[in-house]
Amino acid sequence: MGGPPNGFGAHPLPVGALERTEVQREMSESTERSIEEVLKDDHDEMEETWERAREMRARGDPQATEVYEQFIHALQEHISVEEQELFPHSLKTRGTDVRPLVEQLQREHMVIQTVLGKIHGDLTSGHAVSEEDEDALRNLLGIHNAREEGFYYPDFDGRFSQTQEGRELSRNVLAGCHCGKH
Repeated sequence: MGGPPNGFGAHPLPVGALERTEVQREMSESTERSIEEVLKDDHDEMEETWERAREMRARGDPQATEVYEQFIHALQEHISVEEQELFPHSLKTRGTDVRPLVEQLQREHMVIQTVLGKIHGDLTSGHAVSEEDEDALRNLLGIHNAREEGFYYPDFDGRFSQTQEGRELSRNVLAGCHCGKH
């Protein structure tokens, strides 16, 4: 991906994509989708939710807080799947050649979690989410998602998707992924 054209993901889903779609139900029943496809779709769904929350906030919609919370929960689940499933597998099977990238992604997760915490704190205390925090998170996710989608996911799938262990890991990722659980 050459950089996000209009947000922090490459292909935002249409408005209203918060409900499980037929494709997502099929995904749940199949392990044919690659980890890259599943996690890219998760990025896209989260971007749609994020944009919806921002638009609602701009209109003064009181339900914006709930949509922000959905986004925060989805992103935390997504990070958890990567931290608990993908990264340990990569480090165990590939060791030092993947360590710098995994450590970079982990550092980015920590910064993203810090900004998410600030946004969550604002929401729970009744304060408006600041444009500064929104912009910071958008920029962080743009860089982070490009790194994952452009390097980490394709490399991971190229090495593991056709192995039995890779298919099992894919099922675990799909089970923990936020895709279709909105």
